[in-house]
Amino acid sequence: LAADLAGRAIDAVMSLGGEMVAASDSADKFRSTLQFSGIDSGTIDSLVQSTQAYADQTVYDLADIRNATAQLAANGVDNYAQLAEAAGNLNAVAGGNADTFKSVSMVMSQTAGSGKLMTENWNQLTDAIPGASGALQDAMREAGAFEGNFREAMENGEISADEFFAAVQKLGMTDVAREAATSTSTIEGAVGNLQAAFVGVGSQVVDAFKPFVTGAMSELAGFVSSVPTLLAPLGTAIQTALSGGGTTDFGAVLGQMTTGLITGLTTAVQNLAAQLPTIMQTVVPLALQAVSTLLQSILRQVPALLMSLVGLVVSGVSSFVSAIAAQLPTMLPQIVGAALSFLNQL
Repeated sequence: LAADLAGRAIDAVMSLGGEMVAASDSADKFRSTLQFSGIDSGTIDSLVQSTQAYADQTVYDLADIRNATAQLAANGVDNYAQLAEAAGNLNAVAGGNADTFKSVSMVMSQTAGSGKLMTENWNQLTDAIPGASGALQDAMREAGAFEGNFREAMENGEISADEFFAAVQKLGMTDVAREAATSTSTIEGAVGNLQAAFVGVGSQVVDAFKPFVTGAMSELAGFVSSVPTLLAPLGTAIQTALSGGGTTDFGAVLGQMTTGLITGLTTAVQNLAAQLPTIMQTVVPLALQAVSTLLQSILRQVPALLMSLVGLVVSGVSSFVSAIAAQLPTMLPQIVGAALSFLNQL
């Protein structure tokens, strides 16, 4: 059991390279979307931190949380940040997971875009988290969003997006919903939190190295773009040599081309090398801080993982004892008979 749990944890962490890069890129896309929506830079900085914190505490991917928040903001929804978290909490308390949250998030953005709760969006929501259907209907009815038959009211366009969002926020911000979203009492929750910690740390390191990496790509692109210009005279020189004009021009052109390639490559490497000290001054303190944060997060998950392990062991032992107890009526006479036979032979 311990080996299985350790293997699952290692596999979960080793597959996170792409998520680290995606999390780093998501911050840039998140900022861009919010800036386009007219949100000030101070609020954006705060949202970058709050979405990171929420992803770290839950099983949800950082990119998914930020996408849900940005889509609601872009559609002009009030309290969009809190509503995105409420949707995540509701998804968790209704029995959903990281995959179903994507569907819930899509329903939220589509409802915001249409301005009312539509049947197809409701069906998509209840397919993802059927456990939320009754509670949401009750909350909307109590708030006066509709009277009579819910389906008919929805088909007639009587339930506005704001009324639906109010119900999601009411249910999603309860203590029980918050606890469900941040719970580490399950293996999925504990491993999800551990993954989030690694992704958070990795994305910070990627952020620090990103200027160097993108700079290297730009330098390489510039070098590759210059190659056709350097090669252009070579064709003419080859034609001259083949037509009997001698190889002098060919040798000169080849020498110039080689010099140009070496010069271009040297310049690109020097430009990158000049950036490296500054980048390392940023990366080293960040890496140390990130490692400290990661270790603290791992230590917080140890009790939950141990409790889960103890639960599995107790369950396994209980099953074993129950199986033995069920066989005792058959086994006991054989054991007694074997013991008596052994005693008679003494």
